[in-house]
Amino acid sequence: MNIAFTSDLSGFGGGETFLLNLIDNLPKTNNKVVLFCNSNGDLVKCLSEKGFGTYIINFLCKKRVIRNIIEIRKVLKNQKIEIVHSNGMLTSILFYIAGFGIIKGNYWTCHGQWYVLNRLTSNALKICNKTIFCVSKACEVNLQSMGVKNTIVSNLGIPSNIYHYSEKGRLRSEYDIDDEIFVIATIARFQKIKGQLKGVKAVERLIKDHKKIKYLLVGDNVFCSSVDEQYKMSVIDYIRNAKLENDILVIGERKDIKNIYKEIDLLLIPSDNESFGMVAAEALAAETPIISTPNDGVSEILENNPLMISEKNDDESLYLSMKKYIDDEQVRQRIKEFEHERWNKYDIEKITKIYLERFGE
Repeated sequence: MNIAFTSDLSGFGGGETFLLNLIDNLPKTNNKVVLFCNSNGDLVKCLSEKGFGTYIINFLCKKRVIRNIIEIRKVLKNQKIEIVHSNGMLTSILFYIAGFGIIKGNYWTCHGQWYVLNRLTSNALKICNKTIFCVSKACEVNLQSMGVKNTIVSNLGIPSNIYHYSEKGRLRSEYDIDDEIFVIATIARFQKIKGQLKGVKAVERLIKDHKKIKYLLVGDNVFCSSVDEQYKMSVIDYIRNAKLENDILVIGERKDIKNIYKEIDLLLIPSDNESFGMVAAEALAAETPIISTPNDGVSEILENNPLMISEKNDDESLYLSMKKYIDDEQVRQRIKEFEHERWNKYDIEKITKIYLERFGE
C-alpha cells in the first residue's frame, strides 16, 4: 500500500507528533510512505532522516492553487500513491482534487471541535474523504452536528512502552532541585490557549501556602508565531514581576520528555481547550499524576475523573485541585490506581490498526 501523508504544519505539535508515531509504526513491508508538508521544519527533517520521501509544497497558498494541483498530481502519479491522509481540513479537499481518478481513497484526521462549516464545505468533506478520523468524541459530535456523518473516533496514539518503562533523567540535578521539592510541570508549546499564565498563577497560590514547589514550563514557540512569542514573553514578565524566578522555571524545548515524566511529581494541564491532549496520554502511559482544566480532550482521556479535573477553567480551581492532591494521600492513591489500570489505553499499535483497516476498505 503506497500512502501519502500531508501536514499543514512542520513543527511538532500534538498532531504532528502523532503523524510521526503513526508513520513509524506502519509495517515496513508492502508499505511505501511519503510526506507532503506545507513548509520545511522539524517534521520534514525527522522523516527525511528516517529515509521517507518528503515533498515541500506551499499548498496553503491560494495564489498557487492550480500550480499546486498540477505539482501534487505529478508526485502522486509518479510515486503510485493509493491512499492520501491529510492532517488539514481544506488540504484534504485539495488533495482529493489533485488525485482524482488515480487515488483509491482520501482520508482526513480532524484535530478540532471548533470548526463551523457552511453547507458547501460540509458536502465537500463528505465527498472528498472516505473516512474522517476524529481525535475525540467532541470532534465527532461537532462534525456530525453539521451533517458530516462519515466519521469514526480514533484517538491519537503514542508508543506507550517508551513512556511507561523510561528511566528518570537528570533534570533535578541539572536545575539543582532537591529530592524533597515537589515538582510540577506543564509540557506544551507556548500559545495562549495552552494556559501557561493560568498555570503560573495557580502555582503562585501554592507557593504562598509555603509549599516547597518548583514549576517547570517545558516548551517553546514551536511554530515561530509573533503572537505566540508575545504570549511567552507576557508569561515570563509575570514571573519576573511576581519575583518567582527561583520557583518557576521556563526551560524551553526538551528531547528527554519521556524521562521528565518520570522525574516530576505532577503534570499540570492548564489549557483553555484541547481537542485531544497528547501530553495527557503520554503522562498516563508514564503513570505520572495529572491535574487538568475541564477541557474536552483531556476530560475524555481522564474519563471526567473529578480528582484529576478542576471544577472550572481558572487558576483558583487548578490551585484547589493541586492542593487537594498534595495534601490528601487517599486522593494520590486513587489517581495512582486510575492511571495504572489505563497506562496503555492509547498505544500507537492499537490506533495504527484502526487506520490500516480503514485504508484497506
